[in-house]
Order: sequence, then structure tokens, then C-alpha cells
Amino acid sequence: MKNEEISQKTIRSYLIGALDEPATEMLDELLVTNQEFADRVAAEQYDLIDEWVAGQLDANEQAMFATVLNRSPAIVEKVKVAQMLTTAPRVVVERSSGSVGFLAGLFGGLPRLAYGLAGIVLLVGLVSVIVYLTRNDNTSELAQVVPPTSDNVAPTYTPTDGPLSDVPTPVPANGYRPDNSNLRKPTPEPTRTAPRSFVALALSPPTRGTGEIKSVKIDSGVEYLELNVQTEAQTAGRFVVEFGDPNSGKVDWRSAPVRGREQKGRTVISVRVPSTSLVKGIRSVRLREANPPSEILDEHLVRIER
Repeated sequence: MKNEEISQKTIRSYLIGALDEPATEMLDELLVTNQEFADRVAAEQYDLIDEWVAGQLDANEQAMFATVLNRSPAIVEKVKVAQMLTTAPRVVVERSSGSVGFLAGLFGGLPRLAYGLAGIVLLVGLVSVIVYLTRNDNTSELAQVVPPTSDNVAPTYTPTDGPLSDVPTPVPANGYRPDNSNLRKPTPEPTRTAPRSFVALALSPPTRGTGEIKSVKIDSGVEYLELNVQTEAQTAGRFVVEFGDPNSGKVDWRSAPVRGREQKGRTVISVRVPSTSLVKGIRSVRLREANPPSEILDEHLVRIER
């Protein structure tokens, strides 16, 4: 089935575990081999998580999605991120509602820079008039220093931990209040979704006698392992990748049939292994032809660390 033939309703049923086993396996394979379908599934999963956090799922979807959460720690981490983003407080700056001073009434239509320039011009003119009128007075009186008092000192503000709406607006000594009515409220940051978390591992064709065992660390929150297996086997069919016990041969996880691609004279098979299927310790990675099932083409040993 192609990506374009799958409806959004089918993807949602796939995410909450409402599809039967054949349909689920078919979509599992498409999720690994088709990036556009993988992006659609990721977008629908984030919408589903947002609706879960907001309590918008119906009773049936809520019960089935709860089952998915019980077996997927990675999705639980996404739910926690969505809850934090939903409950994050928003900061709103209150605009001043006080009376408008003389300069604000005179220059109410000018921007703040014009207010400053007009004030400077008036101040220079006022100083010039005072100097002209008092130039014959006693210079000692002009040099007299007036100590600050409670009547001529603007009140100070000490920051507190309260909300911004409770913070008093300082009033200058001259009684002037700026007009902040044209200030815009800050635009809240858009809600960002958490990126998909994964680790990558590439396995080259095994060489006799090397005994090399590659290690991969699966931390909390990692959703899947991006695995690229190279082989020198000359075949044009499809392949199956298995994770299992190297001693007993027990299979922990098996991929859907995947078609390989040619790369520098070798065949590369790419699969995504869910982190919940990766067992801690030394595991065997086996490569087989899919149709018909064949003997093991290549086998690698990988150490899974948690």
C-alpha cells in the first residue's frame, strides 16, 4: 500500500493499537521504508498526545491509548513535555492607566523619541531664561546645594516575587507619566513539539577473526535504533533483520521484509528497531533473505547498554 492511500483515521487507529495484526505489520514496514509516511505518523502522534493532555479523546480512544502508554516509556516522556508546555504560565504586561502629564498631552501623537527631543528643547530654553534673569544675583546662592528630602526625591522600587500586575508604576518627581497606550503586549512563544529521539548504528560485513563487538547506549527517552546493515551478499530480493539471543537463537524482534539499496558495491538494509525491543546485554543481529526464508547471510554481535 502507498502512503497516499492511507487515511488519517487509519493512522490514528494504528497509533492507539486499534488495527488487526496484518494491517499493523503492513504499516510497520511502511513506517521504516517510507519517510513521508513516517512524518505523517509523527505529526498525528503529537496531535493525539495534545488531545490526551487536553482530555479531548473519547472513552474508547482514551482506554486504548492508555494501553499504548503502559508499554512505551518514550511516548510517556512526550506526554510529560506536552503537559509542561500546556501548564507553563504566561506573562502579561499591564498598561498604565494613570493620568497623562503635560508633555504627553502636548505631544500625544508623537513617538517616544519625539518626546525626548521636545523635552530637551524645553529644558535648554528654560535654563537659558533662568540664567538670563539671575545673572546679576549673588553667585553663592546659585551654588547652594539643596539636600534631598522626601518631597523632592522620587520613590524607589524594590523588586518582589509577586506578579507583574501588582508592581506599582514609579512616579517621577516632576509628576510626568509616559503614555504607554501604544505599547504592544508580548506575543506568546508558539508551542514546540519535542523532536523524535533515536540513536544510529552501522554494521559492516563481518570479518573472520576480528571479534569486534560494537556497543550502543539506549538512554531514557530514546524511541528507536536507526540500524544500517551492510552485506556483500549478491541478491536483489528483500531482507529480514532479527535481534535475538546469540546462544539459544531466541528472537527478540524481527523486522518486516525490507528491500536493500546499492551503495559502493554493497547492499545496505535500513530498519528502525523500537527501543522497547532491545534487550540489555550481548545480542545477535542476524540478516536473512525474506522470500523464501533462508539461512543466515550475516551475523553480528552487538552490546546493548542502558
